[in-house]
Amino acid sequence: TLYGRPECHLCDEAREALRLPESWVLVEDPSRQVVNTLMPPGAPLPNHSGSHWKRQSLGKASVSNLFTGTVAKQPAVGTDMLIDKGGRRHSLGIITRYQAFSRILADQGLPPGWIGSILDRNGVVVARNRDTERFVGQPGTPETVKWIREGAAQQEIKQGPSLDGVDTVVAYNRSPVSDWTLLVAV
Repeated sequence: TLYGRPECHLCDEAREALRLPESWVLVEDPSRQVVNTLMPPGAPLPNHSGSHWKRQSLGKASVSNLFTGTVAKQPAVGTDMLIDKGGRRHSLGIITRYQAFSRILADQGLPPGWIGSILDRNGVVVARNRDTERFVGQPGTPETVKWIREGAAQQEIKQGPSLDGVDTVVAYNRSPVSDWTLLVAV
């Protein structure tokens, strides 16, 4: 069968193709997962509500906000695409744990005292170069969340408190693709 267990060839191919750290492949039909490379072969896969399908367009990739997965039970982000194969629609996704994004920020080598953060469309912290565990999944400062939700300019520099309560100068840059925001506070 197409999604047979444990001899699922699609599962094996997906595991082999994915080389991103802290990531796995997920394929869903409208009611349930049919492939999840995070799960061991033969494990039962969960059903889902399909609510996230509403943000997907056929053949166009979309990036989710931060969420806690039903299997991983950790904050993660999905990059998904709705595909049609012979009249059957599936959601194909790569799910990435938040730690991968925090590593990207850490690799930038920001000077001591600088704070780098990535926030999703809702203003929730996806990654941070300092105190990651403390702030991931929390909303940004009220000023930052307001700036994001009001759809302000793609780039801006403001002054205000950090999540630590320290007065900072903050540079914002919003992605036109994901609507996520990168900010650097000094």
